[in-house]
Amino acid sequence: MRWLLRFLLSALALYLTSLALNDLFTHYPAHMTLGGDMGRDALAVLGLGLVNSLVRPVVRFFSLPLTFISLGLWGLIVNAALFWAVGHYTGGYQVGGVVGLLLGPIFMGFISGVLNFVLKDRREKSRRSGKRREE
Repeated sequence: MRWLLRFLLSALALYLTSLALNDLFTHYPAHMTLGGDMGRDALAVLGLGLVNSLVRPVVRFFSLPLTFISLGLWGLIVNAALFWAVGHYTGGYQVGGVVGLLLGPIFMGFISGVLNFVLKDRREKSRRSGKRREE
């Protein structure tokens, strides 16, 4: 159940990112509108999840020397490249321009972090109130 909630939060984060950076994203005809192609959008979110959990750690490990030399800026390039690749190969979104490639993963990570924090905070409050009732 928790993975489904994270999946939905990631979908919401991608949608909000595309709204926030509307000028930087170029969308396919049936993009992330409410009546759009939700299957393609779900595939994009699933692709982002798989790439971030499986591919990104390997790429970051092997590019660690470049990350040290560039003082961490290489990490932005890796994130941008993976963000572009998922959008390109799943067809869920297409990022237009270098600025969109750099800001897209940053915005999505920030929005996803805020959503997960709010959700986590609510769950902790409900757990605490449940424990107090038992006492």
